[in-house]
Amino acid sequence: LQLCQIIGEAATRLSQDLRDAHPAVPWREVIAFRNRLIHGYDTIDRDILWAILTTDFPKLRKELESIVSQNP
Repeated sequence: LQLCQIIGEAATRLSQDLRDAHPAVPWREVIAFRNRLIHGYDTIDRDILWAILTTDFPKLRKELESIVSQNP
């Protein structure tokens, strides 16, 4: 979960141009998920959390790895 928080925080620090250049990444949702983890941790549905971590997170990881490799 901490990695998700870090990714969300990092996403807020990226320029809008970089985010716009990579529309495959759901930036708004990544940031919103981070905010939910930080501010509403006790209200998160564990089944939804598990689905995000096992389904969405692997796809996000691939996209982010691609962006990092293109922008050393």
